[in-house]
Amino acid sequence: MQHFSPFHAALFRKSPCAFLLLLCITLCAPRLAAQDVGGTWGGRLQVGPAGLRLTVHLVQAGDSLRATLDSPDQGAYGLKVAAASMADSVLSLQMPVLGASFRGRLRPGGEIEGTFSQGADLPLTLRREENPGNLRPQEPQPPFPYRSEEVRVRNAAAGISLSGTLTLPPDSSARYPAVVLLTGSGPQNRDSELFGHKPFLLLADRLTRRGIAVLRCDDRGTGRSEGDFPAAADPDFASDAAACLRYLQGRPEIDPARVGLLGHSAGATAAFLCAADCTDVCFIVSLAGAALPGDSILLSQNRALLRLSGQEGLWPQQYPQLRTLYDLLRRDLPAAARTDSVYRFLLRALPPEQRADSLVCRRLHEQARAGASPWMTHFLRHDPAEALRRVRCPIFALGGSRDIQVEAAPNLAALAAAAESGGNRRVETRIYEGLNHLFQPCSTGAVGEYGQIRQTMDEQVLEDIAAWILAVTRR
Repeated sequence: MQHFSPFHAALFRKSPCAFLLLLCITLCAPRLAAQDVGGTWGGRLQVGPAGLRLTVHLVQAGDSLRATLDSPDQGAYGLKVAAASMADSVLSLQMPVLGASFRGRLRPGGEIEGTFSQGADLPLTLRREENPGNLRPQEPQPPFPYRSEEVRVRNAAAGISLSGTLTLPPDSSARYPAVVLLTGSGPQNRDSELFGHKPFLLLADRLTRRGIAVLRCDDRGTGRSEGDFPAAADPDFASDAAACLRYLQGRPEIDPARVGLLGHSAGATAAFLCAADCTDVCFIVSLAGAALPGDSILLSQNRALLRLSGQEGLWPQQYPQLRTLYDLLRRDLPAAARTDSVYRFLLRALPPEQRADSLVCRRLHEQARAGASPWMTHFLRHDPAEALRRVRCPIFALGGSRDIQVEAAPNLAALAAAAESGGNRRVETRIYEGLNHLFQPCSTGAVGEYGQIRQTMDEQVLEDIAAWILAVTRR
């Protein structure tokens, strides 16, 4: 398995582990013979210092087998398998689309010891796992003391409909304040599900229990929502936010003067853009929102990755390469031309043996194309301060002290300065000690910790968000 430095990590959007390029995995199964291997099997590929966890779920029914794969460290769960066989105690899994396979022998001790192959051979031993119990203890469970309704939100300007869930407090004696939840970058469902966590499900539950109606939708082109996600950028997501705002304002249960936006990470960027144009947005809650230009955010991310790996001394060498890369991505060229220039730049950074590997070159071209996507192009060219100077509503901006994706202190300072320069002094910022980008208590803030932490979101953060919204919407 080849090594990919933070230089390559910079090309990716929010799926934070996507830069483990050769390990976007879909494992497989359907057919096993006599041995009963049904159950949950887990193992770790030794990629990088922490490795990459894999969990295979096998359900055996006679001679057939159904299976799914989880890659918790990459936030991938319930991936369906394609083909498998077991003969003479050897389990064989084939993944032709990914050019990957696994072949392992069931040992007397109950382990399946073998090799995972994808461009290189890596040892992988699968062991049966006991039921770990509730790995996400905060995840809300029915019955719920409030109403939940499936809704369709029409964005007439974009010609699409979004699918979502509206939760309404049970008290119908008065019209409620309400909030639209906006996910971060990358295609996400209405629960903002990643790394086995469902933070928007949790937020919706906590806020609705406190008397606040909540609308959360699948991103356009994701889940049951219409639209083309890869062709969309932050202004498009701001348009979706505006459509959700209008939908809530038209509901008889909602007070149209008390509807606000809550965005996580890039979702906060969409909230700023929406509120800059929609003067009737009542409030904004920004969770780890960026207020510095995109290239500054990516430079900060890459330096943090070097620091966590104990290689910050390489930063003087990395910085000029990254600066050149971002300048290439910002160029005003057709997407195909920018993709080609970035591909050639990245290719020159690889050693000769990797430049001769067709699989590596194909994956590198995919990286370059992702870097030239509409979202990344807008992200690198956009300065959030421009929109923030036009926002007039109250803003509650939160950050975690160990966030390595959107560094809290400089971004919160830039957010407050931009808003105040536009005349908005109703801005409250808060840094929570020891929390990461997802507002989880953590050790280092590294992305690899996200799925390993059982807590979905810090309880104080949940309480503070609810209390602030209720205070700002109090009548």
